[in-house]
Amino acid sequence: MKYIIGLLAMLLPILSGAQSPPVKALTIGDTVPDITITNVYNYPASTIHLSDLKGKLVILDFMSTGCVPCIRVLPKLDSLQMQYSSHLQVILVSAEKPERIQSFLQKHRYLHIPFVAGDTVLCKSFPHEYISHIAWMDGGGIVRAITHSEYINAKNITTLLQGQTVNWPIKRDVTFFDFKQPLLTLNESNIPESALPSHSFYTAFVNYMPGVQNYNDIIVDSINHIVHINMINRSIIELYLLLYQRSHFPMSQVLLHVKDRDRLVYNPAKGYYEDWVEKNLYCLDAILPANIPPLAQREKLISDCNFYLGLQGEMEKRNVDCLVLRNKESFAKNMKAKGGEGLRIGMIAYLLNNKVGAIPVLIEHLP
Repeated sequence: MKYIIGLLAMLLPILSGAQSPPVKALTIGDTVPDITITNVYNYPASTIHLSDLKGKLVILDFMSTGCVPCIRVLPKLDSLQMQYSSHLQVILVSAEKPERIQSFLQKHRYLHIPFVAGDTVLCKSFPHEYISHIAWMDGGGIVRAITHSEYINAKNITTLLQGQTVNWPIKRDVTFFDFKQPLLTLNESNIPESALPSHSFYTAFVNYMPGVQNYNDIIVDSINHIVHINMINRSIIELYLLLYQRSHFPMSQVLLHVKDRDRLVYNPAKGYYEDWVEKNLYCLDAILPANIPPLAQREKLISDCNFYLGLQGEMEKRNVDCLVLRNKESFAKNMKAKGGEGLRIGMIAYLLNNKVGAIPVLIEHLP
């Protein structure tokens, strides 16, 4: 028995020494260690050492082959890679299996960007929950930015290649936010325990909370006889549509009679989307007595939105000009016979209706 214990004592230091040190999460200004990237496809080598890319601006795009917005930006990334080939290296990174990445590359043969499969290292250096997630490293291996994909353009690439400092919003993903908890609480540190009320009611209206996903819910607490209504990181239009129970309302049927339209609708020509949401998204959180009828609850919260936003939101019926799409079955059969599928008429109507103030589009079904 003593021999066995002694043998274990000798092995333990060896085993503990073999454990990999924890990977440090990197942020702006940190120097990236010489990470060895394996399972690289669409590249002359199957392995990349980050030190091999010294002197180049490196952009890591953490994505998924099932993410439509991620895929939509790939042609632009590929074009930029070719434009700045001597000074830039874009690398796509995914946790997906190599087989899936290889299949994806077979369907997207235009890509000239290396694709990392089965990543378990880079994601620890740049932890995130939501994609796309973009990490920028300069020629010296220093992290210069962590952003959404919309910041990848020729102007910003040139800015970093020239060594200029950027002050873009840092993409941070908040994953531990409990949406079921009230947004506000009583100042219990200033109220004696004996004087604490059994219930409290309120309506809270705050602006955008960075890194928290948009959310909405209604929770009925039958024990405490309260209703918790929360709408997190929503645009002004979304707030009103949710309160009017018209969350799937066509945007073409939303009319704006306001001087500052850009406050309600994002205009890409005016700047980045992330800058817009920081100024124009809001959170509405309310704890209300459960005995108030749902209609009265909504009317009260609509009134609060009107007060805090300085607007007058209304739901009304109007006679307006519309466009009508005729869904002829004979036309669909003719298209199918010619080998064409195209967009279904419902999707066409949805796309045409997805703009605020556009002429509403209806579908007329004909034999």
